[in-house]
Amino acid sequence: MQNSLFARGLALTSIGAILVGAAVAAPAVADPAADQYGQLRIFGSDTTQDVMQGLANAVNTAADENLLANYLAVGSLTVQIDAGGTMAPRANGSSAGRDFLRVAIGQTATANVARPGGAGNTIAVGSDAIGKIDVARSSSGPGANAAANGVLAYVPFAKDALTMAVKDGSPLAVVPWYIGKGEDTTSKPNLAAVYKGSVKYAYVAGSVGSYTYVGVGPDATLPVDAPEGTVAYQLRPVLPQAGSGTRSYFIVDVLGLADNNTSIPAEIRSASIVIDGTTYSVQEHDGTVMGLDQTVIGPFSIGQYVAFANNAPGVTDRRNGAVLLPLKATEGATAAEPYVTVGDGPLVKANPAFTAATRNVFNIVPSRLLDDPSTLIHEVFYGSTSLLCEQTATIELYGFLPIGSECGDDSIRAYAPTADNTSTVTWTPPTAIEVGASTSVEVVVDSKVHRQGGTVRILNGDTVVGQAAVAPHVATATATVQVPVTVTTDATSASLRAVFIPTLPGIVGSQTAVASVPVSAPTASFVSTKSTATIGGVMTVVGWVTGAEGGTVELWDGATRLQAYTLDEGENGFGFRVTAAKLSYAFQVRYVPPTGSNLAPSSSVERPVTVAKATPTIKASAATVSAGTRGKVKVTVAAINGVTPTGRVEVYRGSTRVGSGTLSRGAVTITLSSIPRGTHTLSVRYLGDTKFNAVRTTARFVVR
Repeated sequence: MQNSLFARGLALTSIGAILVGAAVAAPAVADPAADQYGQLRIFGSDTTQDVMQGLANAVNTAADENLLANYLAVGSLTVQIDAGGTMAPRANGSSAGRDFLRVAIGQTATANVARPGGAGNTIAVGSDAIGKIDVARSSSGPGANAAANGVLAYVPFAKDALTMAVKDGSPLAVVPWYIGKGEDTTSKPNLAAVYKGSVKYAYVAGSVGSYTYVGVGPDATLPVDAPEGTVAYQLRPVLPQAGSGTRSYFIVDVLGLADNNTSIPAEIRSASIVIDGTTYSVQEHDGTVMGLDQTVIGPFSIGQYVAFANNAPGVTDRRNGAVLLPLKATEGATAAEPYVTVGDGPLVKANPAFTAATRNVFNIVPSRLLDDPSTLIHEVFYGSTSLLCEQTATIELYGFLPIGSECGDDSIRAYAPTADNTSTVTWTPPTAIEVGASTSVEVVVDSKVHRQGGTVRILNGDTVVGQAAVAPHVATATATVQVPVTVTTDATSASLRAVFIPTLPGIVGSQTAVASVPVSAPTASFVSTKSTATIGGVMTVVGWVTGAEGGTVELWDGATRLQAYTLDEGENGFGFRVTAAKLSYAFQVRYVPPTGSNLAPSSSVERPVTVAKATPTIKASAATVSAGTRGKVKVTVAAINGVTPTGRVEVYRGSTRVGSGTLSRGAVTITLSSIPRGTHTLSVRYLGDTKFNAVRTTARFVVR
């Protein structure tokens, strides 16, 4: 009998040669060896602990490095996870692994994590969970926690099937069980009715090896037509421990009952059973309680059972005398065997034709890391060609069914963001930015749960133009950082936003609104000329602009614009010609960029120039006059390059001043006082002004 063969725990020594084409060494230790701590730590479901152990070994071998460290759901209460001696709680079950992961990545602050041995070993975890788990095994989907924008991703990798297990040789093995989802009856072998307590007895005639099914009922009263020797066996249905993915799947999805529905009797919900005076906890996929009592019946993973039967590497056989039963979904369906022989045996594999209760099994990972192609999470779990999904032979060896293109599907998300796990970021955007120059921007963040900080990036569109790390800020609600920003663009403005990426992948990132910030490309203006000049002299003042692309270069004297020149393409400067018309200048070159350009205006430093007074040319002439007539002297003090002398002119005969006048436009006619007859040489003296030196000349003056 096939079930009896499995119950004896037959050792299968040709697993590798038959199924994966290689000899198999002795089973490996359950948890990773002390010197083989992986980069990704995996806890959770009992259902998938063994197949994930096999897959971890296969992936690590293929990658030639310890990428995955898979920790079983059963065993010691804590496990060492690194060479430094860090200890982590052994999460026992899908919910325990999931909640351990949720706390570790900051999706929630605290959780109670179930460990082996029942409720008394549950432990609360908080910030001490950070870094201790990266992946959670789960034998069930997200259920009511499903959310399209969830921070966790449930990534399927295989299909499992669930059936019922009883003790080898149990009279319950001949009962034609069917699921009967949502049904409630007292007279049919309906599992939903069994777990609601409506069907409590199975009526079976005969003895071991020749049992015959008679019927079921709510009490020990045998049917009136029951054959002689019929026995009413009181059913003892059990459920695995609370938090088990199998428990949730079996109650809700298989039986169609509400999870932990109070219509399920308390003794069944308790996940414990008393046998011969001893209380036993019911661990999922462990046949201990079935092997001790022939009336115990409970759900069991076909995948786990096949792995036990195949003596798959790293697996501890926990059948303990239990065997699996054929099962059908409805009363009228045909029951399918849970497993089939591979070739001539003795290997077995899950029966693809068994469809009464099947489910995908999952690895739960942070959504952000799954979506990021640069992460190890993405490489191992994302898509049907991922490192994990490529190991189909290992999946079958451990009793599960490959799921083809469904493997690595990234569409199932859970745990929508909340205010508690959504970070915040605020900032003061710069008022302006110069291309190529570093501008410091202040950013304030709250990294929320566990406050482990993260990274702030300043983006111009989708281009990172600044980045700074945010250290953990456990003692303060927020952290403030200065982010150096450097922009390179031809545009006149930058569309800047601050983005915060939390360290913990369970914290939702945040970003500010986009700020339009004026951007200017740097230019530099220079001025060059001699430091001295003379009134009326022409100075060459060179204005030069580095970085100019068109635009106007202007020459200023203090607050007065003197000249301007429009630069052609390729020009960077211009030589201005300035006639010295005052005694000092403060030359400055200013650059005005062309309209629509992102070039920055610029100004040179002032260049002082000292101007010396000029010595003008003076001419004087006087016409001959008759005695008694007052003569006149015409005086011209010549302008120099348009700079015209001003001031007084005096005329002397000897030491006597005989006339004076004020220049107008550089000339003056002076009427002389009375001068006696004779020929006189007059001294004509220009007294100078602020720009011109004093000069003199003579004029011949005749009085007849």
